[in-house]
Amino acid sequence: MLGKLADSLALTPKKGKLPFFRDPKLDMFVELTESQRTDLFNHFRKCEYTFRKDNGNVNECTENNVHSSFSINTR
Repeated sequence: MLGKLADSLALTPKKGKLPFFRDPKLDMFVELTESQRTDLFNHFRKCEYTFRKDNGNVNECTENNVHSSFSINTR
């Protein structure tokens, strides 16, 4: 799933459309700037790598890394 999201964010002529949304009003990617899309693309690729590097064996370190990647720091 992360790979498909990253592919959708790639800077291509498709402009980051999410192909699996039936309702175009729900496609939030069209509102992102090029810089925001690039940041999200890099983030999804990093998360995808984190999942794959342990070959599916999620340990505490991997779990913490992924959790912190998707958490919002409110400080």
